Amino acid sequence: SYIIGGFILLCGVLMYLFASYIVKKHSTPANRLLSKIDDKNISQSNEFVKGIRDIKNLNIASYFLQKFKAISLNKRNAEQKSKTIDNFDEEFTYGLAPYIAEVLLYALSIYLIINGQLTVGEFSVLLIYDFDMFYTFVSISRIKKSIYAMEINAKRVAELFDPEIYPKESFGDQTLPNAQGE
Repeated sequence: SYIIGGFILLCGVLMYLFASYIVKKHSTPANRLLSKIDDKNISQSNEFVKGIRDIKNLNIASYFLQKFKAISLNKRNAEQKSKTIDNFDEEFTYGLAPYIAEVLLYALSIYLIINGQLTVGEFSVLLIYDFDMFYTFVSISRIKKSIYAMEINAKRVAELFDPEIYPKESFGDQTLPNAQGE
């Protein structure tokens, strides 16, 4: 029946649009923030390890530990926010939404059977394939979520080559023409 097909298409598109909205509005900014915090955490760790002798000699280990704790706390909070958004997205988009759509589909099918627009045989076939049809749209939204994550990573890599963010270092313009080790 065209009514059933249209309903399935409408539900699938709505699930896809909602999942895309959640990812673009909440998940992607949270992942960007997490990436920046990771960068800061890594550079802080490198600075701490490289300067461990100086830190010990100057007796400023507590200062660096406080900085490290603050960055770690920010990272944990950002990860919790990101996980909360991801869990909501997973539970609704891949759990609740397909089940709601399936219940509505059954209600519509029963209505159509009562009015003679759908046969019991067609309904039986629909029972076999309905969940797979909804999960096709869910799978497409998962692919889009992966594409957003790859886009964030690609931008981070591109930033490494951006001369405005990381200008090319210059070490002077003087040369020693005839060095003899004196």
